[in-house]
Amino acid sequence: MGPASMKTISEKLNQKEDLVVHIVYEKPTDYPTKFVVRTQTLKRLDNGRLGLFFGEALLADSLEEARRYIPEGLYRIDHIEGEDPIIVESYI
Repeated sequence: MGPASMKTISEKLNQKEDLVVHIVYEKPTDYPTKFVVRTQTLKRLDNGRLGLFFGEALLADSLEEARRYIPEGLYRIDHIEGEDPIIVESYI
């Protein structure tokens, strides 16, 4: 999916679509020997406010194994300087 085909975050939320981000971590403090994929979902609630919801932690022994949890067709965002160093990459 290229940038031209992606809706902006505000367009998605104004249409009450969820914005789902999958974040891949390497050796977080709660699983210091694993790669972990966590899903965060931003939703427009019925009262107009935004809610952030967290999915379960999906564990893997390698980055390749962790990537198997990521649905196909998503856009990968590599680690950004200044982010927590345990964040490897994110997918939207």
